[in-house]
Amino acid sequence: MTRVMKYIKSLTQENLWQQYVTDSVEAFLSNFREDGYAITDITGMCQKYTEDVFDSFNTLYSAEQVKYLAGKFEQYVNDYIEQQGGIENLKLLSEEELGQIWNRECEGLMDVLKRY
Repeated sequence: MTRVMKYIKSLTQENLWQQYVTDSVEAFLSNFREDGYAITDITGMCQKYTEDVFDSFNTLYSAEQVKYLAGKFEQYVNDYIEQQGGIENLKLLSEEELGQIWNRECEGLMDVLKRY
């Protein structure tokens, strides 16, 4: 087992979400909805996101590793949805709201870059 996987397996679902996703569940689902995913395709969203996480490590990874982490993300999302009383009770973000968030993040990044 790689050092990364040892670390990942040592974390709870909540810690994994905080470490690798950082967005709210509503923002996560909203972003994927805008990318063309059906709001109910949580498995597909978590699979794609996990592949992106592993790609950011710039190392080889296995399908089993992706399946493990995607499963943790999926369970976290499903637990959250259940706590909210169902997917229909989520406060998903509009395309406009997502754009505003993106613009704020870009402005913050530009402010940081201006310092250097």
